Amino acid sequence: MIEYLKEYFKLLKLAKPYKGLFFSAFVCIGISSIFNGVTLGMIVPLVDRIMNNKQIVIPPAIKLPHFLSAVVDRLNSIEPMTLLMILPIFAVCLFTLKGVSTFFQSIL
Repeated sequence: MIEYLKEYFKLLKLAKPYKGLFFSAFVCIGISSIFNGVTLGMIVPLVDRIMNNKQIVIPPAIKLPHFLSAVVDRLNSIEPMTLLMILPIFAVCLFTLKGVSTFFQSIL
C-alpha cells in the first residue's frame, strides 16, 4: 500500500507545473456543469409571460431556494415589453457562455 502512495506522490510532483492549467480546467468544468441543464425549453414560461401576460407559476409541490423564488417574483413584476427586449440578449449571452465553457472544458 505504501508503495502505491510513493508512486502517487511522484506523479503529483510531475503535475506541479500544470496546477494553473488544472485549476482553470476545474473552473471550466464547474461552469459547464452549471449550464449543462440550460435548454431552450427553459424560456417557455418567459415567452408565455411575454405573449399572454400570464404570471409564472411555480407548483406548490416544488420547493425552490429563496433566490430562485425571488427571481421568479422579479420576472413576474417586469412589464412584458421590457422582458421582450431583455430575453434575446440574455439568451444569446447564456448560450454563448455555455458554449465557451464547454469548449474550454474540452480543450483543457
